[in-house]
Amino acid sequence: MRFLPAIAPFFTLASVWTAAALADASASRFGWETYAEFETAATNALIETTPMWDPVFTDAVHRFSQETTDENARRTAVLLEVFCAEQNMIGDVLPASSVLVCEAACSNLIHAATNDPLRWQDVEAASYWVEWQSMNGHPEQAFVRATNLLWSVSGKSWSTPSPAMQTALERFYHLHDVGLLSPEQTFRMDAAGSAILSGNWNAASNLSATLPARLQTYLFELNDETPSALMVATMTDEEFNENASAFVDNGAIFFDAAFTNFLVAASTNGTDYQQVSAKMLLAIGCLEPQIPERSSEFAVLASSALDDIPGSHGLSNLWPSFLLGAGYVSYLCEQRRPEDGYAVATNLLSTFQALGIQEPDSPLWNHAKRHLGMGDATLYETILFATAAAAFDSGRPTAATNLSQSIPARLRELVFEHEWDQ
Repeated sequence: MRFLPAIAPFFTLASVWTAAALADASASRFGWETYAEFETAATNALIETTPMWDPVFTDAVHRFSQETTDENARRTAVLLEVFCAEQNMIGDVLPASSVLVCEAACSNLIHAATNDPLRWQDVEAASYWVEWQSMNGHPEQAFVRATNLLWSVSGKSWSTPSPAMQTALERFYHLHDVGLLSPEQTFRMDAAGSAILSGNWNAASNLSATLPARLQTYLFELNDETPSALMVATMTDEEFNENASAFVDNGAIFFDAAFTNFLVAASTNGTDYQQVSAKMLLAIGCLEPQIPERSSEFAVLASSALDDIPGSHGLSNLWPSFLLGAGYVSYLCEQRRPEDGYAVATNLLSTFQALGIQEPDSPLWNHAKRHLGMGDATLYETILFATAAAAFDSGRPTAATNLSQSIPARLRELVFEHEWDQ
């Protein structure tokens, strides 16, 4: 899966060694004698992209494509010409030469004999063309083409790019650890992406359901307006944990619109566990200190999560609501409402003990409590801390002392040292 927004000029991922190699290529005026020399220059250009705007470089690529007798080299050079044309175009119309190359690649794949290996250059060019159509106002046409290509390439052998070329392509496309895709995976993702843009959610769901979770995540990241029910409808709790953890690890919990859409859908359409976990992550995402006005959003979400206790959810799925409840107690104290905070906290604590809630074993547990500043505390210790702090803030020092006896020393000190007004 490529998707054209990722092929933007500002993704310039050059390193020192790349810059040095480019300087050597420029010094030779791009006089490539062999495919190896050309591939080195091509991979460097895909990584750094600056040469793609250099008419000397683009003319040399075209000349090389005309003069080389190596068919593999010619096809790679022609594909590179398409990429250069996209970088240099004005508006949203591809040059006719690039259109012909992409159309020819599609035709080659659709009409390839079963025993002929598919060329990776044709796969790249055809995928590029499908995504170009999809992102420039013709997702329905792109969907038809992508599904035809998917049917044509399924089960067929194919040539693969060299490791250096594959790395360069991934950097050029700004892929997120997606790795080398088979033609079938490539066009399945193209078809799903086109279906999303044309509003064909059922088709998108069916197409993406058989993709590995990492590919579903990548597809989702590049389509901020994806109706997340598409993924949630067929997602297991394990896949939810994997996808959510990846977003949280990348800091998306605060700013990523796609992650927010994903969580909103999971909070209403997911399993019991996904619903309460998504609500918790949505609330924690409102705690970004640079956006203080979002604290009211946190309050609404946290208060709503408390309604899930005990609610209709299974006991093993309630830990996110209890963790969020502890965070809500701290919020009330920060808002100079310690009496309310203490009332919520004591009810939370007694309910936790009465229901016999077990400590979480979800991979999201450590992510969530880290964002709430609880370190290595258990869920029970987290609730005790919130209750003790609220007791102290509401003028109940004896209760605070008693409650804090069973929490780690670090947290015990915070009970009596914090000052919410600062």
